[in-house]
Amino acid sequence: MISNNKSLLNESIDFNFHEVSQEAVRKVIEELNVKKSVLSNSISATFLKSHIDIYLPSITNIINNSFKNKVFPDELKYAEVTPIYKKGSNFDKENYRPISILSNFSKFEKIMFQQITQYIDSTLSPLLSGFRKNNSTQYSLLNMLEKWNNELDKGFKVGTIFMALSKAFDTINHNLLIAKLNAYSFSKPALSYILSYLRNRSQRTKINNTFSSWKHTNAGVPQGSVLGPLFFNIFINDIFNFVNQDRKSVV
Repeated sequence: MISNNKSLLNESIDFNFHEVSQEAVRKVIEELNVKKSVLSNSISATFLKSHIDIYLPSITNIINNSFKNKVFPDELKYAEVTPIYKKGSNFDKENYRPISILSNFSKFEKIMFQQITQYIDSTLSPLLSGFRKNNSTQYSLLNMLEKWNNELDKGFKVGTIFMALSKAFDTINHNLLIAKLNAYSFSKPALSYILSYLRNRSQRTKINNTFSSWKHTNAGVPQGSVLGPLFFNIFINDIFNFVNQDRKSVV
């Protein structure tokens, strides 16, 4: 179900990606973590930082041309998936969480993240706490406990339903995500660019120094990216528009 969320935003403003400055790109490069894993054969964060003044104009130009042409480079759509053990039997593949290792250049999606967040963050439900700056799922738990205690103090009974989403990032339908973004007044050029970012991605599994063959992905957003959690939040945000928040609600 997709709600019409345009009433929640300024209807006269459509979201568009805008040209980025060299200083904004410099900041992204300087924030790269040299200790984090990176895609095999990718340029290291240390090298990028050491030669920032040489590459900065070219990288900025590539990003701005990418926005202008509404095409996310296919060369940046590769990911090596490392299975991270969670719990239970280590012989059961369901007990591993896939983490996508991306190239350092693909991490310039942070520019996209910053521009989208600036536009939509105030529209996301305050009940949506995961993957948000200055927020956490602990706030959701504290909010629920307070509501439960208030209702119990008034003599009401409290019932709750807990639901866990399995493989949530992996199963996001691209067309449905685009439809939801359209409902939030994302412009056609912005939607085209985001669809270009999502589609034609390839990944392979990496275990120690052994790799599988490359496979195309038809759904989902890459775990390990900054855009994955943001798109997931947007994907589920309109659920809260249908939650009645009076004292008899399930919140």
